[in-house]
Amino acid sequence: MANRTKKEYTEHGMGMYRYRRCRCEVCCEAMYHFRKKYRKTSDNYNKMIDATPLLNWLRENGQITQIDGSTARKWAERGLSVYSIDKVCIRLGVHPVEIYGNQFYQGCFSD
Repeated sequence: MANRTKKEYTEHGMGMYRYRRCRCEVCCEAMYHFRKKYRKTSDNYNKMIDATPLLNWLRENGQITQIDGSTARKWAERGLSVYSIDKVCIRLGVHPVEIYGNQFYQGCFSD
């Protein structure tokens, strides 16, 4: 039987990140690009929904102080993705359908 030795990782990159736990910028960047290749993307990833119902709900329930003024302006201008709406609503303890109704589900599926 041949003596098997573990491969030595001396060059920075994905191998150093995984096996030597190097977290330098080069290794982190290499691992990021490797993982990005296998990341699932959705067709409606960039689909934005109007944030007005969410902002109105926050004002009505006295929770508008939970978000920054600049964040509220940004949401009002650009809108929010379905995923962002879901995250914010979970943080507030409500289901997105309670605020958006069917509009939330329409944003989940492609036209």
